[in-house]
This record gives sequence, structure tokens and C-alpha cells, in this order.
Amino acid sequence: MSDDMIDGQTDSDRNAFRDIRRRTSKTGSTRPGSEKISRLQVTKTWLEVIQSVTTIGGLFAAAVWFILQAGYASRINTSLSVQPRDLVGSSFKLVAVSIKVTNSGFMPVTLNFASATLERVVPVDDEVLRELKNGGVIRKDDANTLVAWPTTDKRKKDPKLTLYPGDTDVVDFEFVTSADIRTVRISAVVAKDGNRPGTTIWSQSTIYDIGSGKEIGNDQ
Repeated sequence: MSDDMIDGQTDSDRNAFRDIRRRTSKTGSTRPGSEKISRLQVTKTWLEVIQSVTTIGGLFAAAVWFILQAGYASRINTSLSVQPRDLVGSSFKLVAVSIKVTNSGFMPVTLNFASATLERVVPVDDEVLRELKNGGVIRKDDANTLVAWPTTDKRKKDPKLTLYPGDTDVVDFEFVTSADIRTVRISAVVAKDGNRPGTTIWSQSTIYDIGSGKEIGNDQ
């Protein structure tokens, strides 16, 4: 309604009416300051939501990474079993060596290499005796922790084993030795690929008294 449509009113009445209209218009409008505060509150809320989502996403990514790392890490446990047998009617013994292999990880593991080595400890080799008399023995490893016992026999093969998590299998070797050999060191190795440098290997060794049929000690 325009001011001209108001009839029968004085100028003062009209001025008062205009003043009322101006006040009513101001009361119904949104103040610039209030609109700015509202926008800041919305922005703050969205930032908090984004921060929460980012935190949850980071935790989820870390958990996935940990699971994948644990899953792809190959875990193999090995143990040795030795069974000596007299070959009746001869001066030889049969030494059967079994490598028990268990996949204790979370992913399948394929083993394409296995070996077993038989080293004579007793009777003591002449070379080792000479070294002992000279105050030492020949060492076979870089850390100088193992004696270089003479190798009686060494066998290797491709077992073609694929072990799924929790699976156990056995790799067998047989050696024929002289009956006068009483104590031996038996070393076993299984690997993913014996022909590739740097491949992951698992090894086990033990000192075994063939004469008494008893294991003296083992080193995994």
C-alpha cells in the first residue's frame, strides 16, 4: 500500500505510518552479522565432519595395511626327524631324514627347493684333529660359530610343495653311511626358490648320535 492511498490523514500521521513500516521491515529482515555467524557455524560443522571421516579412514587404512603385511609374510616352521637303521649283513647304515614343514602364516607358500646335508662328527676327521692339536678348528660360517665337519653326503630336490595356511607336509631324504660313523650333524634347508639369490629360506640342523639313536641337540 502506498502513502498516497492513505486518505484523511495529516502529514504527521503519514510520517508516523512510514516510521512504523520502516521498523517492521527491519524487524523481518536478516541482519548481515547474523548471516555471517551462521555461515561460520556451518563451515565449522562440516570441517568437524571431514576431520572425523579422515580419522576413521586413516585408522581403516592402517588396519588394512597391517593385515596385508601379516598376510604376505611367509611363515614356515620346520623340524627334523632322523631314523637310523642297520643294513643287516653289511657294514653300512641307512639314515632316513624327514623335514616336517608347516605353514603357520596366512598365505599359501610354494616350496621349490629342499636339501639335506650329512656331516661326520664322530669318528673325528684327521684334519679336524690336527686343527684341535694346533689350538683351534676350521670354521664353516662367517660368524665362526660352526665347525667345518667333513661332509659325508648332500642331497637336494624340488619337493613341489604348495602349503596353504595350517598345512603340514614332509620332505624325505635317505643316506647310506658307513657303520663306523657314530655321530653326525644333519642340516636341512627348504626354500621358495633355491636357484634365485636372496630367496627366503628356512633351515634346521641337529647333532644326532647314530650309534645310540638319540638326538644330541638341534639348532633352528
